[in-house]
Amino acid sequence: MYSIFGFIPVLLLLGLALQSAAVFKTVNLTDNAYSGLLIAINPEVPEDQNIVETIKDMITEASKFLFNATRKRAYFRDVTILVPKTWTNGTYDSTYAQSYDLADVFVTNPNPMSGDNPYTLQYGQCGDPGSYIHFTPNYLNDSSVIYDYGPRGKAFVHEWAHLRWGVFDEAPADGAYQFQWDNKQNVQAIRCPLGLKGESIFYDNQGNSRVCSQSITNGLPEEGCVFVPYATQNITASLMSHQYVKEVVDFCDDADENSTTKSRNYYAHNTNGTNEQNRLCDMRSVWSIMRSSKDFNGTNLPNDAISDVTPTFTVARARPFEKFVLVLDVSGSMQGTKLTDMQTAAKLFITQYAPNGTKVGIVEFESSARTLHNLVTIDDNREQIANVIDSLVANGGTCIGCGITEGIKVLGKDGEPAAGGHLIVLSDGEENEPPLVNEIRNYVLAAGVVVDSIFFGVITANADLQSLTEETQGIWFFNDALDLGALIETFKQLAYVNDGDPYNQIYQIHSQSFTVSQPEHYSGTVLVDSTIGNNTVFTFAYTSGGDPIVSLYSPLQEKYCSKEQGVDCVDYANVDNEYNIISFQIPGTAAVGEWIFNVTTVAYSADVDVIVTSMASNRENPPMIVESVISQVDASNLKPIVVYATVSIGYAPVTEADVLATITAPSGKTFNLILLDTGSAPDVRKFDGVYSRYFTEFVEVGRYSVQVKVTGLGNKTSLLSQGYRYRSPAAYNPGYIQSDGTFVPNGPAATGNDNTLTTSDLDPFTRVVSPGGFSYSGESIDPAVDKLPPSKVIDLAVEQVDNQDLSRGVRLTFSAPGSDYDRGAVYLFVARAYQIRYSYDSASKLANNFKGGILITKNMVTEGDILSPKLAGTPETMVVELIAVPNNRDAISVWFALRAYDDSGNVSPTSNIAMTNVFVVPYVESTTELVTLAQTTIAETITTTTTTSVTTTTVGKSDTENELKTFKIVTIVLAVLCFTLVFGLIGTCVVKSHLVKQRKKFRINNRLEMGSKSQKGSGGDQYRKKSKIDLGGGVENSFAIQDEL
Repeated sequence: MYSIFGFIPVLLLLGLALQSAAVFKTVNLTDNAYSGLLIAINPEVPEDQNIVETIKDMITEASKFLFNATRKRAYFRDVTILVPKTWTNGTYDSTYAQSYDLADVFVTNPNPMSGDNPYTLQYGQCGDPGSYIHFTPNYLNDSSVIYDYGPRGKAFVHEWAHLRWGVFDEAPADGAYQFQWDNKQNVQAIRCPLGLKGESIFYDNQGNSRVCSQSITNGLPEEGCVFVPYATQNITASLMSHQYVKEVVDFCDDADENSTTKSRNYYAHNTNGTNEQNRLCDMRSVWSIMRSSKDFNGTNLPNDAISDVTPTFTVARARPFEKFVLVLDVSGSMQGTKLTDMQTAAKLFITQYAPNGTKVGIVEFESSARTLHNLVTIDDNREQIANVIDSLVANGGTCIGCGITEGIKVLGKDGEPAAGGHLIVLSDGEENEPPLVNEIRNYVLAAGVVVDSIFFGVITANADLQSLTEETQGIWFFNDALDLGALIETFKQLAYVNDGDPYNQIYQIHSQSFTVSQPEHYSGTVLVDSTIGNNTVFTFAYTSGGDPIVSLYSPLQEKYCSKEQGVDCVDYANVDNEYNIISFQIPGTAAVGEWIFNVTTVAYSADVDVIVTSMASNRENPPMIVESVISQVDASNLKPIVVYATVSIGYAPVTEADVLATITAPSGKTFNLILLDTGSAPDVRKFDGVYSRYFTEFVEVGRYSVQVKVTGLGNKTSLLSQGYRYRSPAAYNPGYIQSDGTFVPNGPAATGNDNTLTTSDLDPFTRVVSPGGFSYSGESIDPAVDKLPPSKVIDLAVEQVDNQDLSRGVRLTFSAPGSDYDRGAVYLFVARAYQIRYSYDSASKLANNFKGGILITKNMVTEGDILSPKLAGTPETMVVELIAVPNNRDAISVWFALRAYDDSGNVSPTSNIAMTNVFVVPYVESTTELVTLAQTTIAETITTTTTTSVTTTTVGKSDTENELKTFKIVTIVLAVLCFTLVFGLIGTCVVKSHLVKQRKKFRINNRLEMGSKSQKGSGGDQYRKKSKIDLGGGVENSFAIQDEL
C-alpha cells in the first residue's frame, strides 16, 4: 500500500489500447501546410478562455518559427482546439468527427516529475513519431515561462520535432553528465552546435551560484555544474539543444567536421556529443532525420511564394456522448456455436461494457441489412436493448457493404451527424454480395465514421474491410471462432471511450480460460488493488450444458454464490442460462486484496472463461493504467513487430512489473513475449514505465492477435515518482552571462532537476489489454533457416577502470541483444559473438568505417567473454585492454562500437558509439576552494585556496601564465635545495621535480577555459593561445591547484 496519490495529477492521454504506435491520425502536410492539428484540453481543467487565446498565440508564433526552421517547407494552416464538454460559458462550435483520443497535443495538469516543462512522450526508435505533447494550464497562463523555456512558439516547434519527426534532444539527457572531453582534450559542454558560447556555473536549489570546481575523479566540471549561455550569440542553432536562446531559430545540420566555413558554427551537428540524438540516431543530425521523413523526402520543397503563415482556428466543444452501432453478421456460415458466441459477447457489450450515457444501435446483415434497434442512450435500459439480440437467426449470403451502409444511416437517425460514430463490424466470412466494401469506401470516408472490425475466424479474407478500418482510424481484431473468452474481451475493448477522464473508464483486471471436469473443481485468484474497486464485475461464460456452480470469496471472507449454497452467501450472481453467463456485480467498492473463486460442474466437463473488470476506487486515487500499442498493423518481409506497453499511475511510471504479451497466430499457435524496460532495443529508455519487445516468429501468413497482461507482485513493483523525468522535454534556461560578465541566474526548474530516483511499493495488481491485431503477408519463417539478425545495441557505455592505471583497461557495459533481434542469445560464429572495435580518431570515422577500428580480441578481454553472450536484455560487462595507445599525449579520447553475430552469421547493425577519455599519464587529483559567483561581475571575482596553491585570476590575465610563473618559482626552489643537499639525495630531487613538471603540464593542459577567444562577456577577441578546455565561452573559469610537494 502507498499513499502518494495526493501529488499525482491524473490524465488518460492515450487509449488503453491503440492499433498502432503512430500518431497524426488527422494531421497531413500538403502544399507546405499542416492541416488537422488537434489540441485537446482535459476535462479536469477549469474553463478558462485565456488558455484558448494563449494556445492560438502560441501556434501562430510557432507557425512562423516552423516555416523558418524548415527552410520554408512547412507551417500550420488550420488547427482545432477541443474544449471539454463541461465548458459552457464560451462560444464553441459543435464537433462530432473530433474526439479527445485523436489529439496530438494535450493541455492538462502538471506531471509531478516535469512541473510546467513542456514535453513529448516518445518511446519509438529514431524517426518514429512520438505519442503526444503535454502542456500545463500554468504554462499557458504564466508569462514567466517565456524566460524559462523561450517563446512558447519556439518551445512548441522543439516538441513538434520530437512528435512529428522522431528526433531527440541534443542537450544532455536527464540525469546525464553535462560535459565531456573532446578529441583534442578540451572539455566541452554537450550542446549543438559547438559555436554556442557560454560558461559553466554551479547553481544549487538554495539559489547559491559559484564557479564550477574540478571533479577529483575525471577532471571534468563537478557534478551539478550546468552550461550557461551568453546573453548574445552569433549562431542560430539548435532548437533541439537550447531553444530558449534568443538567436536560436534553426535545427543543426550535417557538415564536414573539418570544415572551417562560417555555416559550420551556425548549423553543424556535433557528432561527438553524448546526447540522445547521437545515441539513438547514429549520430545523424536533426535536419538529416527531418529531410528523410515523409514530410520532406522529395515533397514540400521550399516555397518562397508563401508570405502568410498565420493559421486559422476552430474552437469546438467535445461531443457529449459516443455513438456505437453493432453491425453483426448473420449469414449462413454463422450458424451454430459462432452465432451464440457472438450473441453472448454482444449482449455483454450492452449490459456491462458500454459506458453510461453512450448511444447504442444494432444492425444485422446477410445478403441484405436490417436495423434491429435505433440509437438509444444507455442507462437502466440495458437488458431491454440487449434482448433484441435474442432474435438473430443465421441464414443467407454475406454483404458487409450492406451492413456498413445501414449502420451509417442508424448513426444519423438521432438528428445528429453520423461523423465520429463507431461501427463495430463483425463477420466470419468473405463478402460475396454487393455492394462490396471497396465500392462504398468513398461514401464511408465522406461520412466521417470510424469502422472497427472483428475478423471472427477470418485469417486472410476481407482485406478491403481491414484497409477501411485503418483508413477511418479504427481498430481491428482477429478472434479464433472457437475462443469465446477472446471474443468477449474484444467487445469489452471496443466499448472503451477515451474522453480524458480515467475515473470513467472500465479496466480489465483478469482474464482466464480453463476446463473443469467432475468430480474436480477449479480454484483461481483475482487481485484487486487500491486504485480500482468500483463497479467490479466477475463474469463467467461457459459452454452449453456445463452448468457450473461458482463460489466467490472476498479478502474479507465474504462469500458470493451463483446458486443457493447455504446461509453464508452474502449475495448471488445474475445467471443467464440462455447465453451461459454468470455475473457477480460487487456492491460498493470491492475489498482490496486477493479474491478467490471456486468452480464445479454438474456436467462431465465445462469450458469456462473468466473476465473481471472494475473502475477507479475514487478521485483521490489515480487508477493504475496500462496502455498498449503495436508498431505496425501490416508486416511483411520479416520486418519485426514491436509490442509496447506503458504502465503508470497518473504520470508516474511503474517499474519492474511483469509484462507478458501473448500473440496468437492464425492457426491458433501462441507465442509469449516478456516485455522489458531495460533500455535495450527496442526500449529506448530504461525505467520509464514503457515495456517493449520485438516479435519475429511469423509462422504463417494471415492475421495475428495480441493480448498484454501486466502483473505487479507487491514490493517488487515500484512507482517511480519525483526526481526523474523520462520524457523528451524542452530545455530549461538556467540564466545568462551578460556582456559585462555578470551571471544572471534564473534559478533551478521548479520540478525535475533532482535526478534521485524516488520509489514507492505498490499493491499487487493485474491489468489486461489488447492493442488489436496485425497481419503478415511476407514469407513464412522456416525454423531451420535463420534469416534474422541480432538487434542493435543502443546503450553501450564505457569508462576507464582506474584513472591512475590505464593498464587495467576500460569497462564496457551494454544490454545483451538476442539471436533474432532481442530473442534468445547470440551464439558462437567464427570464433566470436561480439565484435568490438575502437578508434582514437573520431566517432564518425568509427561509425562510417567500423572495420577500420582496432579489433578487440579474446586475449584483450580481462573480464567478461566476447564469445559467450548472455540472454537478451541481460546486462553485459566487458573489461578490455587497449593497444596502440598514442604516447604523445597525457590523455586521449577513445570511441567504441560493437556488432553482434548469431550462429548463422547474421550480424546486427553497429551499436551506438560510446566515448571515454582515458588518462595515459596517471590522473592527478586536485582540491579547490569553491568560488562564489552569484550576481557579481566575473572580472571582480578573485579566489584563493587555503592550501599551497595558485590564485585564480580575472578575465584580463591567463591562469596558464600564473601557473607557469608558480611552476618556475617552485622549480628554482627545488634546484637550490638540491644543490644544498648531499649528493645522494640529488637523484630524489630530480625525480620530484620531474613529477611536478608532468603534473603541472597535465593540469595546465586541462584548464577550464570557456572558449578559444577571451571575451568581455560575449564580445572580446583576445586569443588565448594555450586554451585547452572549451565550454563555448571566453571568460576563464580556472581551477585552483594544490601544490603536492
